[in-house]
Amino acid sequence: MSFFRLKVLKITDISIKRPVEMKEILVIIVFLFTLGFSIKNIFPSTGLVTSMLLGKFLLTIFTYYFALFLKLPPNLVFLLTILSIVLAGALRYQTPLPPVKSDNGLLFVLSLFLFGFYQSLAPEIHWGEKYGEFAILHFLSRFPELPAKDPWAFPNQLNYYYLHYYFWALLINTFQLEPAVVFNIAVCSVPAFVFSAYYEIFRSILSSKRLALFLSSLCLLPNFASLRLFFASNKDWNFDTFWETTRTFPNHLFAEFPLWSFIFGDLHPHYMNYTGIALVLALGTKLFFHRDLSAFYIACFVAGSMIGFNSWDLPPLCIFLGLVFFRDLFKKFYLIPALISSVLFITSFLSFYLTISGKRINWGILHAEETMSFWHVFQHFGLFFVLNTFYLAIIALRTNISFLFLSFILGAIPAYLGHLGVIPIKPDLTFFISFNLVLSIICVSKLPDQLKFGVLCWISGHLVLLITETIFIADRMNTVFKMYSFIWFAFSLSLSMFIKHGIENLKHSLLLFTPFYAVFLLNALVLLFVMADHSFERGERPSLRGDLFLLNDNFKRDGEAVFWLKSKLDTQELSLGTVVEATSDSYRGTNFFSAFVGLPTVIGWWHHAGVRGTSQEDIEKRKDLVQSFYRNPDENKLQALKFYGVKYIFLGKIEKELYGSSLVHFESPNFKKIFDNGYSFIFEVLD
Repeated sequence: MSFFRLKVLKITDISIKRPVEMKEILVIIVFLFTLGFSIKNIFPSTGLVTSMLLGKFLLTIFTYYFALFLKLPPNLVFLLTILSIVLAGALRYQTPLPPVKSDNGLLFVLSLFLFGFYQSLAPEIHWGEKYGEFAILHFLSRFPELPAKDPWAFPNQLNYYYLHYYFWALLINTFQLEPAVVFNIAVCSVPAFVFSAYYEIFRSILSSKRLALFLSSLCLLPNFASLRLFFASNKDWNFDTFWETTRTFPNHLFAEFPLWSFIFGDLHPHYMNYTGIALVLALGTKLFFHRDLSAFYIACFVAGSMIGFNSWDLPPLCIFLGLVFFRDLFKKFYLIPALISSVLFITSFLSFYLTISGKRINWGILHAEETMSFWHVFQHFGLFFVLNTFYLAIIALRTNISFLFLSFILGAIPAYLGHLGVIPIKPDLTFFISFNLVLSIICVSKLPDQLKFGVLCWISGHLVLLITETIFIADRMNTVFKMYSFIWFAFSLSLSMFIKHGIENLKHSLLLFTPFYAVFLLNALVLLFVMADHSFERGERPSLRGDLFLLNDNFKRDGEAVFWLKSKLDTQELSLGTVVEATSDSYRGTNFFSAFVGLPTVIGWWHHAGVRGTSQEDIEKRKDLVQSFYRNPDENKLQALKFYGVKYIFLGKIEKELYGSSLVHFESPNFKKIFDNGYSFIFEVLD
């Protein structure tokens, strides 16, 4: 466990927050910049922030592969991989590097601190799914062995997209960082990465920094639903209204937009993989505008690696890369890269599929009543639908008016078929998607490169939208929820290209867009202030340490037990093992003890344990065992718990409320009381 850990100062006094937090922030920034410069020296045309993102992915993938297959300690492999990349970058630096306009490290740092300050206003790792997310991160930092186990159904294998957690956990473990701080740094690093990567995309093809900054901000705007609720509803703006902006779809579906996710701050795998989408989009831009074949190889490899990061993004990214690539398919120069990239893609896909167990993918065709109408989708993507379709229509009219009529007629055919029920999609949405697809395909061959790239992004978004409205993978909710993320980024990138073209070529286009932008910007600020005002438990602010709410009055006695055991484990005065604690279904406030101590537990939130691969039969068995043990901790139940490696038993507020447990229950020679503050207790199970 402690092999190759760096012996840096570990501050365990929880009353001293700022020195701890600043150490975490500085170590991560220096680490990312060192990694970024090294990768950039190996691939000179790659921008700095893109290189930092690329380094994050490559470090995770290589460490995972070598640690798993060579049976080496992950910390050692992590350090050796870092040293190899830095050495390779230093050697490559001996040759002159061409100047690159997209070095924007300062923007990344400013964005990180800006979002970090916002996150510090509500840093608690408490409500929502944060317990579960922090449980994985904290557990992986203590137990980096592979394949990863589920901390809430130990020792079952973790069937989940955990490689983003794995990266941050290795960083925590290697440099002895504070997990409760790194959790929030990881949350606020995502918008900083995405915004900076978008800026790099536009700086690589534009000469104006101001225009690049303006265009990159378009991915941070809210959806039309928030605009409708802000102006057209009689509701007071509060957290419930904020929540409702993503719940405008039928059949219990929902979809987040990036700004909402940035503000909400859950560390989901799909959220962390916003950076993966931004990375592939940036590399695709390099391929399209600069014919950078190395960018294409790496983009294919990263896309294939989505199996371990968030497999839902694999089909959309393949569609995007395919459109960018097939644009030049018949040029002989591209046949060899096609072959090499295919091998890279298949290799990474198969290897991750074989080494990370996943649920079987279930495909299904939707019925018309299950799909969404145009109004439902418009509330989410309305800004892009209005402006992008407007720009396409203007371009079609300026080029050839027959384009517009032909696309209208061709779009009406599937709409009529949908009306008859021949195809499983609502007519109004069918017409709009088909109209835009046909119009884009007709126009794309006659456009300049920058506008053509925007149209390809627009086409890729519509193709993914069409897939989500006709086919579901595994289940309908996840298909929409996960794939809509890519659609948003593709649409925002296409809108940016259209606006750039409009500013340069269409009179009064900036004047037309400015009111839209101003209204959406105002709405974005409202969302920020509403969420900043909402927090489950208020503590001392600002702070990035997400476990300090445990010192508040509602949690103080249990919090003291958490911090005591955590400090003993950090200093290795006590050994690692499984804990027993109260359990319940999701979002009920249980299982915080294992999450904040960083130890596995017998059973966590039941639904989430099932999502991560544990069978319902196993869940029921574990749940009944824990509940009966707290009511009567006899010898037989203790022996059953030892099967899961139980070493510690926690008795706190929730255990007493749920099971009526008391100190008397645990007066047994099998247990040794190691913590007692008069209210909360920790027992060690004796061998």
